[in-house]
Amino acid sequence: MSEDNKPQKIRNQQKRPTLRQEVIDLDQQILGLLLKRYNLLQRMRGKRGFVLPVEEKQLRDAWQSEAIRYSSDPKLSSQLFSLLQDIQFYPKPNQDAKQSVGRTGFNLAPAQKPVDFSLILPKSHWHVATWLTLATFQGEELDIAHCLMHDAQNAYIRILNSLGAHISTKNDEIHVNKSPALTIDNLSLHVGNDLNNFYLLAAQCLVRPSQVRFTAEGRCKMTSLTAIAHFLPTLGARLSYVLPKSSSFPVRIESTGDLPPQITAPQNLPAGFIQSLLMALPFAEHSVELNFADHPLRDTILENSLDIFKQMDVQAAEISPYIFAVEPQKLQLLHPPHIPCDPNLALFLLTIPLFLGGKATFFGRGLFNEKTQDPLALLQDLGLEIKEEGESYTVK
Repeated sequence: MSEDNKPQKIRNQQKRPTLRQEVIDLDQQILGLLLKRYNLLQRMRGKRGFVLPVEEKQLRDAWQSEAIRYSSDPKLSSQLFSLLQDIQFYPKPNQDAKQSVGRTGFNLAPAQKPVDFSLILPKSHWHVATWLTLATFQGEELDIAHCLMHDAQNAYIRILNSLGAHISTKNDEIHVNKSPALTIDNLSLHVGNDLNNFYLLAAQCLVRPSQVRFTAEGRCKMTSLTAIAHFLPTLGARLSYVLPKSSSFPVRIESTGDLPPQITAPQNLPAGFIQSLLMALPFAEHSVELNFADHPLRDTILENSLDIFKQMDVQAAEISPYIFAVEPQKLQLLHPPHIPCDPNLALFLLTIPLFLGGKATFFGRGLFNEKTQDPLALLQDLGLEIKEEGESYTVK
């Protein structure tokens, strides 16, 4: 049958694109519009590197007033706008998109041969940030070596320096110079893309009268802070969302600094927040008893907190394994502090001899703990041999 003799319905079906293809075409148009929006935002940021808060508020208000016409879903009216503000286009938008297809590096992949090396494991970010917090809010000197200087660590150092601390870095070393004890009130702080930065600073707000606004970026802006917001009124504080119908950053914390003598942490409270609150209790005005016995991660909280308390000789009465009564006191900072390694990075490095062969020796503290025992058992079941000698680990 010739093309002209085919029924009209059949010819229309052949020419009409499928629904899948229509969605694909529409997505391509959306990507083009996102690129155009990104370029305009870059021009608005200019040399400052950020959009002026007044202009960003105007953009958000315009977006939300238009989005509400289509849906009342907060994902559309709030979260999508936050995501659009953080989108980055790599490589640069003015380059040919075709050049970005495939591998663009210099093929510096490691040789496929057995390894033989020694390495000092970098220290845990939460522990390093905690020691920096305790030192700066007490105005003491401190030196920490072999730190993982990633974005979260650098962001936290910038925050503390903006509060009045004198912290300098050199390669993987951090030095805290003696300075007046930090205060935190009537401020706007940007915690970056790490919730631990927020937890540590929020806990310091709770032990003193304060009013602080917190902003964040990346995945933190998608994290719900509802559990913390519901918990803070029991501490004489409150967390309010700056944006309507939001449950995440930006937020404002207002605190009276008058903690109750007994605090019970609910099960849904983030473990990092409980740890940070426990670390802030020596700065409170009176003795406070913190109970986290019902929390599912109570063993991790206990291990991390008790380790630091013992090093600082903190006067904390252990009423039970998961209930501590902490007295207000001046901390005795250990020089240098004994800080465990970063468990996630350590586990990754341990797998190198498993896949490439050979052996590697790692130096660090606290590799074997509750968080790593299951992954380590799995690696050993796969054939990895781990020999522990003090604070060194030989794997092959």
